[in-house]
Amino acid sequence: MKVRGFITHKKAEKYEDCQDYFAINKNKGRLAISDGMSQSIFPLWWAEELVHAYVDNDWLPDQSKLMSLRENWQNRVNEFLESQKQNGKPTWMLENCLTEKRGAGATFCGICFKNDKEWDGYVLGDSCLIEIDSNNHITKIYRTGKEEFNNNPDYFDSIIGGKGEVDIISGTLEKGVKLLLVTDALAEFLYSKKGNETEYVCHLLQIEKHDEFCELIDEWRESESLHNDDTTLVIIEYDESTCLEIFVKDDLANLCDTLDNRAENACSNAADDDSKGKKCVNAWIDSSKNSANNLLEPQRSRLLSTLLGMEERVKIYKNGQTSEM
Repeated sequence: MKVRGFITHKKAEKYEDCQDYFAINKNKGRLAISDGMSQSIFPLWWAEELVHAYVDNDWLPDQSKLMSLRENWQNRVNEFLESQKQNGKPTWMLENCLTEKRGAGATFCGICFKNDKEWDGYVLGDSCLIEIDSNNHITKIYRTGKEEFNNNPDYFDSIIGGKGEVDIISGTLEKGVKLLLVTDALAEFLYSKKGNETEYVCHLLQIEKHDEFCELIDEWRESESLHNDDTTLVIIEYDESTCLEIFVKDDLANLCDTLDNRAENACSNAADDDSKGKKCVNAWIDSSKNSANNLLEPQRSRLLSTLLGMEERVKIYKNGQTSEM
């Protein structure tokens, strides 16, 4: 089975702000996605906990089987709280949330292949599994909740409660059939195109690189009213192999090392060390301009925009206006 996985953030935000998460365990034949709810605290940590519990530790998703996962999430939050206190930063807002038992929420969808064709899985909320036939028509969208897509999906909660009950799903990946694991923005988009979806499905199936995914999502946000939200896509295609073969897999941790972060680091170096810092910044700008030629639009435009901003900041520094750095 050929597997490709992609993720991107909201427009005008960074990968550090992304609350979607996915993982693939090739050896166990497991894949999962989760969408951390942005109006909760540390939703990405909770999404990570759910996904890795399923793909790595054989967790059976259920509202009654969250104790150890909640403890892990709480321990991570406590470590963060302690570090903030040690650095003299205020923590009262976060502590109030925990006291009032307002934690993180996240939707979930995960599947496990029992052999080269048969799979079963679990879904809660609007992180969905979409089944595509050999003609690229949508045959089934697996999610919970009978209402239309909205801002109140079923979810797992990191402290107490939650919403909705998990659906157990199963199926067979036959020749020509594709499975898409998608978070809510893309799920709702494809749902809205049902009956005229083949063109859009074809575009998704042609994606082979991270930049191509980002370019398509940006294009659909502008021209097709795709909701501006963190977006995850995992494609599974039957190819007669007996195990998962990962062709492409975006890594959120690596993507968080963004151009903006590197620009800020270079700028900080310039402020700390006069000659060395300016050489570092100028070298970074020159090399990045060269690499921009190998990027697709709109990523190339974003990089060049970042570089122009950096050049202006270097000019300010050279003129002695260090307060701007």
